[in-house]
Amino acid sequence: MLRSRSHIRNVTWLLLWWCVLSPAAMAQSGDDRESVQVTADSVEVDRDDGTIKARGNVKVTHGETVFGADSMEVRRSPRTLRAEGSVHLRDPRYRLKASRLEMNLDDETATIRDGEVFIEEGHLSFGGSLLKKFEGQVYEVRDGRLTTCLCETGPPPWRIDARELRLRPEGEVVAEDATFYIYDVPVLNLPYVYFPHRSQRSTGLLFPSFGWSDEDGLLYRQPFFWAPDKSNDATLNFAVESKTRVGVTGQFRTVSNRATAGRLDAAYFSERMRDDRVVENREIADPEIPEDRWNLLLTHRHRDPSGWATFSDAAVYSDSLFTRELMEFSDLSSGARRLARTSRYSGSRLGFYRHGSGMTLRGELDYQQDFVQPQRHALHRVPQIAFSGSRTLARPLEFGWDVQLTNFEREKLADGLRVDIRPELTLPVTVARHFRLATSVAFRETLYRLDSVDGKFDAADNDYTGKFRSDRSRELLELRGSLATSLSRTYEREGAAWNRVRHVVEPAVEYLFIPYTDQSGLPLWDSIDRINRRNVLTVSLTNRFWGARASARDGDGDGEDGGDGAGHARQLARVRLGASFDLDRSRKGSDGLSDVEMGLRLNPARNLDVDAGVAMDPGPWTLQQAALGFSLSGQAPIETKAPDPDFGRPDSVSLRYRYIRENPLSPLARHADPGLAAECAGDPDCARREPLNGVETNLLFRMTDRILVLYDGSYDGAAGRMGTNRAGVKYLSECECWTVTVSVDRRINPDRTVYGVRFNLPGLGS
Repeated sequence: MLRSRSHIRNVTWLLLWWCVLSPAAMAQSGDDRESVQVTADSVEVDRDDGTIKARGNVKVTHGETVFGADSMEVRRSPRTLRAEGSVHLRDPRYRLKASRLEMNLDDETATIRDGEVFIEEGHLSFGGSLLKKFEGQVYEVRDGRLTTCLCETGPPPWRIDARELRLRPEGEVVAEDATFYIYDVPVLNLPYVYFPHRSQRSTGLLFPSFGWSDEDGLLYRQPFFWAPDKSNDATLNFAVESKTRVGVTGQFRTVSNRATAGRLDAAYFSERMRDDRVVENREIADPEIPEDRWNLLLTHRHRDPSGWATFSDAAVYSDSLFTRELMEFSDLSSGARRLARTSRYSGSRLGFYRHGSGMTLRGELDYQQDFVQPQRHALHRVPQIAFSGSRTLARPLEFGWDVQLTNFEREKLADGLRVDIRPELTLPVTVARHFRLATSVAFRETLYRLDSVDGKFDAADNDYTGKFRSDRSRELLELRGSLATSLSRTYEREGAAWNRVRHVVEPAVEYLFIPYTDQSGLPLWDSIDRINRRNVLTVSLTNRFWGARASARDGDGDGEDGGDGAGHARQLARVRLGASFDLDRSRKGSDGLSDVEMGLRLNPARNLDVDAGVAMDPGPWTLQQAALGFSLSGQAPIETKAPDPDFGRPDSVSLRYRYIRENPLSPLARHADPGLAAECAGDPDCARREPLNGVETNLLFRMTDRILVLYDGSYDGAAGRMGTNRAGVKYLSECECWTVTVSVDRRINPDRTVYGVRFNLPGLGS
């Protein structure tokens, strides 16, 4: 056994500089602080041409990288390396086995005989009788085979054999005259195959999904991903539902730079296979479903270095039921799909924004698409311009302003121009060193110029009749005052989970007075048009508890992401109690006391959040509102080798309950129709019931290292039925090269059940 001398070490650096496959491994090899050791049975050095020959159990070690062969020859000019017999390379990111290796150390090209290569990224294994490596990570493989399975023994669950394989630098694989095998059984012959193999974005087909619905029949979806460059990409999704529709959806995304980003979603569906084109819900203004259905979603953001920002959000649908039936085909997040499916309106806007020096200027064009009432009643803002800000006149006196100019447009009913001007003077002072007192007075002037004056609602006729005056104005005065303070005390206890706990008490009193103004002759467009008399005193008491650790070893965290480490503080709990007192009602003989609101939020650990809130009527002490929820997550699993991201997520569960008692506005919430707010004796839809009494839950649970359970559901207690009920089980194969997800999706609006099966080969078109 011979230890390396200096000339052997220099040649070895050239070998490791190549490192066969990885630029990252090359960087690892270039660390001079790590020693290089070469062992062999014999070493010969030709001092004339600098050729080094090592024979017998040749082994080169540098850090975690080990290269070996039966014999190795390195030439200084030209700089080449030749290794024969049991050639192997072991690296944390790559592995190589071959019978013979010849390479050029200058351009990193090589010829490999009977080679097998494994790349950790994407779990890609490939090999063949002859491998040619070109500059960069480009290979051509003759009589090749490829898989992403990590099987220790036996045949892989799947592989691709091909007469020729080509691995391109963009992470793409091309196979000619290919055969797809399942456990050594050929199942499919293909003359040409193209797919991406890296986990990064690469152009290629993604794996399809299948399902079955009791309403729509057999479901098939085939996505395709296109990545033309680093700033742009797109996804196309071809969909077929055997009983109802065929269609295609697409999403184009672009990020030009840190200040500019955009996204375009479009979809088209042909529903000529559908039998029933009229829905049962007659409360919808347009219950008929067209044969051709489409939607267009556009989002754009740009922020100029000077401070100007522009934005656009467009959402247009062919019919009122598109969002309820077809949003599942979109590439939006689950939260965005749920919001679109349950919203009454679809809003589109285009505008600009500028903030600086304590002032904000904003302008928008807003268009609303109504999914419930006739579109001719939908109200649009074209445009709306707002200018607000504040200035210190003479310390401590502050002057603030808020000016809005809005032009309302719609096909029917009252519309026109509104100008709302609200200047305000605020005087904040400190009283007795510990109390903060702020008083303000605001004058509000609202001007109207109506283009169409038809549309005053007459509850007796249950219709819009009469006329507004074309020119109206309204003047309001607002007086506000607040008195608040903050008291705190710190408790210290050695050996406790939190060495220091700080208790902060924040009492506050607020007063608001707005005199009565007749507003019955004004159109009702939004909340600005109806500001009723106020003479209200509000009292609140807030308790906060903060915790800090003296040392990281005393806690359950390291101070990252949750502030649980040494020297970090975190809010552990917040308790708030508040109520309002109407002085006008008290003078008329009523108690004048509003609902008493109590709120609680607990954060005892980084992975646990609990919040609760109730509102009680203090007269009979009946419950008016309630909310209770918690979310709990486990520790993130040890980094798995599986490319599937779901198996890298921690276990988590969340549960939320909400309750709101019946109130005078409940008919509006149920029907979304002002006409039904009138007396409706005999109408079963107007029977008293709790308008909101529901539970929402989400769950992700790892039954084993290879089985994942996912659930998402909601229960409507008022209706006595499940609103959504989605459950799925995902299985990861033992060789970590394929996953299968079986799911059931039961939903209402529309009422249907979908059974789905999704098969995926992680790292191969995922």
